[in-house]
Amino acid sequence: EEGSESTGPWRVSQLNNTYEFAPTYPGLNIMPKQFTDAELRALGGFRSKCRVPSMSWSMPGCDGRGPTLWRCSQPKVGMQVKRNSYDEKLLRLIISNNSEYVRRPDRHCLLVADARPQLNAYTNKVGGWGYEESSVYHFLELRFLNIDNIHKVRGALKKLSDVAHSGQHSVSDLTNWFKTVEDTKWLFLVRTLLHGSIQCAGEMYKNRRSCVVHCSDGWDRTAQLSSLIQMMLDPYARTIDGFCVLIQKDWLSFGHQFQKRIGHANASHDDQQRSPVFIQFLDASWQLVNQFPEAFEFNADLLLTIADELYSCQFGTFLFNTEAERRRAKLEKRTFSLWDYVEEHRQ
Repeated sequence: EEGSESTGPWRVSQLNNTYEFAPTYPGLNIMPKQFTDAELRALGGFRSKCRVPSMSWSMPGCDGRGPTLWRCSQPKVGMQVKRNSYDEKLLRLIISNNSEYVRRPDRHCLLVADARPQLNAYTNKVGGWGYEESSVYHFLELRFLNIDNIHKVRGALKKLSDVAHSGQHSVSDLTNWFKTVEDTKWLFLVRTLLHGSIQCAGEMYKNRRSCVVHCSDGWDRTAQLSSLIQMMLDPYARTIDGFCVLIQKDWLSFGHQFQKRIGHANASHDDQQRSPVFIQFLDASWQLVNQFPEAFEFNADLLLTIADELYSCQFGTFLFNTEAERRRAKLEKRTFSLWDYVEEHRQ
């Protein structure tokens, strides 16, 4: 079924309602009305893991006809610069359905923000994947945000943890302490993430451009960027309810692999799939809360609660890797939800 419920030029696609099309994606996805499910299916294999461009957010107050935020995975272009007409059509529809963009000859309406360093993206291109080549996608701007991968994040937190537990620095030795913390690169990685998010949010707010964000598979750095952009632009995402909805949507429904990244039920601490990507997002969120406390309904207590329960497994919220796996396990009936706990204990 194509899906009848819609707002403005968009519709709800139910192509993935059984999770067969894209097992790591939500069951429902927002698509342009002019883009059919048959076309969506034909596009699937061109994006890694069939994680096609899907709308994550629309600018409030625009009746769905203003700037929109989309997320996906890398395209399968390779060294031969392969093309997919349906992918190109979908991106063009994102452009044409944004009526608020003020056109300028030196700027494209659509920004594609590739979270990866350009060298890493080129390496993926050698492996058959890659990025939106300007020779084909000449109607958009591609910008690399130079955000490092899960392995760099894991290594940085390990170094930061070692510093915190070393006891080598006294309070009176703050200069060396700050230098040692900076040398872990954890704060550098958080700054890079925030800088990339600010770039995208600024383009959407000031220049009214729509934005597509992706990395390789679209479930780590992509989730971070999409969430932070919404926190910067949407007051609802800065409320308690809105922040919980944001995590449920952009992290849980869109398939951030919590079980792999956190290591639930995995005794191997050296597993290379482990990475504190979500903790990095919570740290970036704390930076925003700390700098602009009057803009948020919540404070660090909520962020710490979420971080604690991520590892405690008292709730079923962060178990498994995908929405499909949680549905099959019937977690909503067999476990308690962290969001219910947050609602009951809000002050």
